[in-house]
Amino acid sequence: MSAVNLLLDKYKKACSLASDNACAESLGLHRASISEWRRGKSWPSEEHIVALAKAAGEDAGMWLLSVHAERTAPGPVQKEWLRLTQRFATAAAIALALAPAHSTLVSLSHNPLRLYIM
Repeated sequence: MSAVNLLLDKYKKACSLASDNACAESLGLHRASISEWRRGKSWPSEEHIVALAKAAGEDAGMWLLSVHAERTAPGPVQKEWLRLTQRFATAAAIALALAPAHSTLVSLSHNPLRLYIM
């Protein structure tokens, strides 16, 4: 599943929105915009990515990196974006590991390979 679709789903869940139409309305967009994002025909603006992430309680920086990496054409540049995304996730994991523990479960990534720190 694409990063944009995952972020949209997290946003819908966090805001208790039942449909992509309701999602579009909450963002002041047309339903077609959300549909085009889901199909990879267009991409959300950086401002929309940040708004979606914050409303979903997610790290906006990670989502900005993930979406940018995804929309870059396959090749060496995309590989560098993906490596940068991984470095960011690793740095965040180290920072959380060194921070005082609060006995809470923290997810650092939206992809299927999750890192959890207790």
